[in-house]
Amino acid sequence: MAAERERAGLHSATLAMFAGIVEWSVLNGYREIVTATDVRLERIFRRAGWPLNRLGSPAQINETRSVAGLLTADWQSFDRLRPRIYSSSFSLHQKEVA
Repeated sequence: MAAERERAGLHSATLAMFAGIVEWSVLNGYREIVTATDVRLERIFRRAGWPLNRLGSPAQINETRSVAGLLTADWQSFDRLRPRIYSSSFSLHQKEVA
């Protein structure tokens, strides 16, 4: 799946960063990530297959159109985001505990 996203114009480094965020979150017991972000990044999340669940309408913050929302942190999201080049820096023990 991540290969399709790379072909859709997302760099593997972007997908690796997203996968790392999800992996760290799951390993530390989080199921969701709350964020306030630019609506342009929201579109990148969607293209990556990691849609933001909005908590409200977009708001203008200085020059930036922003939105608050939740991102799912689970192994399915991790597998969907992880590019071929991804190599975890977390220990196997951490993964077994999760």
